Amino acid sequence: MKDMNNLVEFFKIGSDEMRLRIILLLSKRMLCGCHLCEILDLSQPRVAQHLGKLRDLGIVQDNRRGKWVIYQLQVDDVVINQFINSIISNIARYPILMQDLEKLSKIQECD
Repeated sequence: MKDMNNLVEFFKIGSDEMRLRIILLLSKRMLCGCHLCEILDLSQPRVAQHLGKLRDLGIVQDNRRGKWVIYQLQVDDVVINQFINSIISNIARYPILMQDLEKLSKIQECD
């Protein structure tokens, strides 16, 4: 992501609450789709749809690890990273994000 069009696309894609929640969860650690489903209380097809949009934008990568597909955030744009970090540093203002992080803290790594 290096130009204004990519920044605009990020804000279009990231303006969806679920995708923003996924971005923030993946900013904390890599997760498999099943854990995202559990944390967000969404079906696998719905989570896959959101991850597909984030992958198409180039900010989420997936890697197969045995039977698991592990997703990780891959943001190279400094401005977007600052935006994400700003939300994280003010997370107490967003109760749903705090709940997501609480659920995340109880999730084990995929084996």
